[in-house]
Amino acid sequence: METGTDQRDRTEPEISVVITVDYEAESVGSAQRLREVLEALAAQESRAAAEYVLVESVSTCGATPSDALSLLPELRVIHDASDQARELKKRGVQESRTDWVALLDGDCVPEPGWLRACLESRHRCVGAAVVSGRTLYPASGVLGRVMNVISRSYIDADAPGYSRHLTENNMVSLREVYLEHAGDGRVAHSSSLLSQAMLRAGHSLGVDPAVVVTHAYDWSAEREIRSSLGYGMVRSRQIDHSVPYSWTVRLGPVSIVAYLAGRLFNSYRMCLANGSRYGVASYHQPLAFVLATICCCMEVPAALHALRGDPPPPSAFR
Repeated sequence: METGTDQRDRTEPEISVVITVDYEAESVGSAQRLREVLEALAAQESRAAAEYVLVESVSTCGATPSDALSLLPELRVIHDASDQARELKKRGVQESRTDWVALLDGDCVPEPGWLRACLESRHRCVGAAVVSGRTLYPASGVLGRVMNVISRSYIDADAPGYSRHLTENNMVSLREVYLEHAGDGRVAHSSSLLSQAMLRAGHSLGVDPAVVVTHAYDWSAEREIRSSLGYGMVRSRQIDHSVPYSWTVRLGPVSIVAYLAGRLFNSYRMCLANGSRYGVASYHQPLAFVLATICCCMEVPAALHALRGDPPPPSAFR
């Protein structure tokens, strides 16, 4: 099922923007965030260079803003039977009409110039099949700046470059490469499965800090993210033994100790290495370490679920 403007009346697009919602899909807050995303896309200076595809599950399509098409008349709305975020993304990429696609989550508001940066990132990261952008939380106050470092600086850089990681909430990809390696999406927050599959196939992964979105944030969402991350990071290593440190899952319960130690080490390292870039002063580092510790510990219960082979805990993520 598809609604929206007939693209045959438009100039051939250079890129397809695929929008999906992976968090609290049925909530009023989700609809408001999606409205902000559509408004930001409509205001992009290079708007005519893209086609826009919103993919929603038939089970939650009533949550889409009723004025979506008036906000962005070029938008095509596609309904899919799946309720898994990765499957919705794949459907949008399949429906796209260009060689390059930009994947954008419905709670990530693109900054002015985002679309132009997406187009240019293909040339700034020469040879990369996928280019991840920069995702920021609203940096109002010390907490916002610290949480940016803890949760978002793992895939940031001062200049366009290359990475072994990717982020599907704000990413530009060759259409065929994404479809070949995206998998079935049964595990949320398992981008390592996607990145490892692409790396094994010989593809390069880029990162471009000019491709910027602002991600909605509150502490309840952080708890949900951490739970989903804990489950996904263990489950992805059970599925794909090429994922770094996958050998630890064979240690049984001891692997959770190794998992937590590794997560804490990486979080503390990011606080020290990236803090100044996000405006975190040296005297705020103790607070950053405390919050990093709390966040990593919140991942442990769901990681134990994955280790035991249990289904993931109930979550607002899909």
